[in-house]
Amino acid sequence: MVQQLGGTETVGLSRDPRSLAAARHWVADALSDQPGAIVDVVMLLTDELVANVLDHTDSDPLLRLTLAPDRVRVEVHDAVRTSPVLRETDLWSSRGRGLQIVDGCAGRWGVEPTADGGKYVWFETGLAPVPTAADQPMA
Repeated sequence: MVQQLGGTETVGLSRDPRSLAAARHWVADALSDQPGAIVDVVMLLTDELVANVLDHTDSDPLLRLTLAPDRVRVEVHDAVRTSPVLRETDLWSSRGRGLQIVDGCAGRWGVEPTADGGKYVWFETGLAPVPTAADQPMA
């Protein structure tokens, strides 16, 4: 279930691998007025953060998306205080690149502890301006 709070939407996900697809679809719907390249990046980065929760915690992810006129912020909550680590991986490693992808593609990202002993891992990226009626030429 999605809860809309002004420019912020929140959805709870389950500890099920199908939550990755659900998160991607939810983000794509929320950004339906944005160019495909922006939606693709936000879906990829969201997928990485939700996958980290599923791989490294026993908690259900909580996904929050906040739209501002020029950017989107996606936050993924889990119930574990330990922060993820951006690490170097060698060419042959099959895992460990998620935060490298987030670090390389997001405008900025970080970790915020929460009062419940968990944390939000978040990223922000720019949005394309959405034309308004004032931007349209007069007929």
